[in-house]
Amino acid sequence: MGEAETRQIVLTGEAGFTAVWHACTLHGTQPDDGDEERISLRYLFAPADGVRGGLHQVNDGIGAPWSLQATRVDLDAAGAAAIKANTVNRA
Repeated sequence: MGEAETRQIVLTGEAGFTAVWHACTLHGTQPDDGDEERISLRYLFAPADGVRGGLHQVNDGIGAPWSLQATRVDLDAAGAAAIKANTVNRA
């Protein structure tokens, strides 16, 4: 739907650090070379039926489709990695 110039924001934190972002926010991670495990959790939040909040105003202003035809172009038809690179986040 177009291009946008953005600036990179690096999020780091101590043990227990949590970051939350909108599903339409472009994001990525760096490879973890350490010996410590890293866990990624996905929570989906939705308002009660008939309730509109601030997030609805954000969503209304996006002006782009809410679903993608292809979300994993890095995998081939068998599910194996076809692209092995991190092009989103090059910090």
